[in-house]
Amino acid sequence: MLRALRFSGSWPGLPDRELTMARLASVVVISGILFILAAPAGAQFPRTVFLEELTWTEVRDAIQDGATTAIIPTAGTEQNGPHMVLGKHRFIIEHAVDLIARRLGNTIVAPVVTYVPEGDVDPPSGHMRYAGTITLPNEFFVKLVEYAARSLAAHGFTDIVLIGDSGGNQRGMEEVATTLNAEWSGTSLELDTEDRRRNCWWIGRTC
Repeated sequence: MLRALRFSGSWPGLPDRELTMARLASVVVISGILFILAAPAGAQFPRTVFLEELTWTEVRDAIQDGATTAIIPTAGTEQNGPHMVLGKHRFIIEHAVDLIARRLGNTIVAPVVTYVPEGDVDPPSGHMRYAGTITLPNEFFVKLVEYAARSLAAHGFTDIVLIGDSGGNQRGMEEVATTLNAEWSGTSLELDTEDRRRNCWWIGRTC
């Protein structure tokens, strides 16, 4: 079954300097953080879980060997106060999805989407009022994430997870999940439920 998940929240266990404003999901709500993060004794992790660090033949072989879950992480390039680097959200989510993918097993992480809606350009609004922030209109962000998911599905990934770290990308990720839910409903990728209390959207199973 192909599923799309979008979730946000606070992420326990990250270094203190990265915890501020982190908006990753509490995996406890989804499936139990101890199950996700506690690696079994003697577990063998792959040399990398990141798509960008693999050749196309390595990706092909990994899919054939059962690595059919893909994570699409998104993170804004935005101001976070004068004390924090603009890439904070990317650093947080890269660390988090690396841990998640390795503990899940058979999971590949797509490149982090770092251009997300951050406000208007003219006149500047939201985070765009601060130097260094990069924005992307929501409609373009939606298409970017949607076709990343479609691309991965075309290559044989059967479980696709959308994880967003910064606030500006949440609406667009929900729109992508809603679009895919509507398109795949009634097929083998049938939508089972949409749980708005947990801010997660699945295709093919419940939250």
